[in-house]
Amino acid sequence: MSEPVAPRVAALVAERLEDHVEAVVALARIGSGSEDPDGVARVADAVADLVAPHADLVETRSVGTAPTVDAEGRVVQRELGPALVALRRPDAPVRALVFGHLDTVFGPDHPFRRVQRAGEVLTGPGVADCKGGIVTAIAALAALEQLPAGADIGWELVCVPDEEIGSPGSKPLLLEAAARCQVGVGIEPALPSGAVARARKGSTTLHLVVTGRAAHVGRAHADGISAIAAAARLVTAFESLNGQRPGLTVNVGRVAGGGPLNVVPDRALVGINVRAATPDDEAFFRAHLDAIVALAAPATVTLVEGGHRPPKLPDDSLQRLLDHLGAAAAELGVDVAAEDTGGCCDGNDLAAAGLPNIDSLGVRGGGIHSDAEFACIDSIPERAGLIAGLLTRVAADVTAGREHPMREVR
Repeated sequence: MSEPVAPRVAALVAERLEDHVEAVVALARIGSGSEDPDGVARVADAVADLVAPHADLVETRSVGTAPTVDAEGRVVQRELGPALVALRRPDAPVRALVFGHLDTVFGPDHPFRRVQRAGEVLTGPGVADCKGGIVTAIAALAALEQLPAGADIGWELVCVPDEEIGSPGSKPLLLEAAARCQVGVGIEPALPSGAVARARKGSTTLHLVVTGRAAHVGRAHADGISAIAAAARLVTAFESLNGQRPGLTVNVGRVAGGGPLNVVPDRALVGINVRAATPDDEAFFRAHLDAIVALAAPATVTLVEGGHRPPKLPDDSLQRLLDHLGAAAAELGVDVAAEDTGGCCDGNDLAAAGLPNIDSLGVRGGGIHSDAEFACIDSIPERAGLIAGLLTRVAADVTAGREHPMREVR
């Protein structure tokens, strides 16, 4: 009897583990904050070199620009780096979308730049989120190519440049790829416990530009309308929504405004991020939004919608994938739990579009979005084995025509 796929792939990846570690280090040394299109482009080129020997087609694709609000409250277009797309067997009967991102949260001026290794741990920007995942996925796909089980599996690797800001430019690219695939494999890092994500909260970002009326503080204070005072009322009201529903979190993450201290401020900015576990939680927030905005009067408010991801809710198709993952984990002698999380990613949008996916099959690690980010080196073979074991089990379902809730490919 042949060895199961998951441990075989894990062993093949382990044979070249030092090469894979070097690849992660090389990617992490390239700064690629979402607002650094040149850095993102360099990472895209490096990933293209890694995946090219195993793909039929590799290319970068422009995803355009994304709107943002500058310090003066103006809506401006932010340039984005390119996405990286690699295809293998696009006409195969079983097709998987493997998705990750090239960008990080660390901008060009962020002090967290150094990549270091201490034993079996890497630290550095993006080593876990999600450059370690990219290398792990490519290693898994390359190893699978060496086995008969990989012969009927086609895949699309899509690494986007803007996931950390909600994928505003690349969402159409992801959804187009999803329509061609039956399953999604996301290479975001594992949760801190090592688990994969099950349910994910949705996310909504809003920018509020508050306009008042300037006046001389000493001579005509009463004639002014303080945008900062109005913004303060908004901040208090938004924060008061926390605790009213268990699944709802509202975070005021940006407040700016004002100028000379002897002038009534006529401009202020408030930026918020809302996390909602269910559509009902989203509806609750929206039902209160107009009343909160009205509190700014007599100042006026311009509301600028940012990114939005719907909640990712568990369903039968996700459970089927989790069952397959559990079987692959058993072959590897590990236990991989599934946990709900408040974080969101491209997996939210893909699930909403009908593509069943497990979106956290990247490396184990932690401290993401901080200067404590780390990745566990020994998780690279393990997670590669899980990816391969999952894909081959989905392929077996599809080719055998078993009844299950996988989507029909278009």
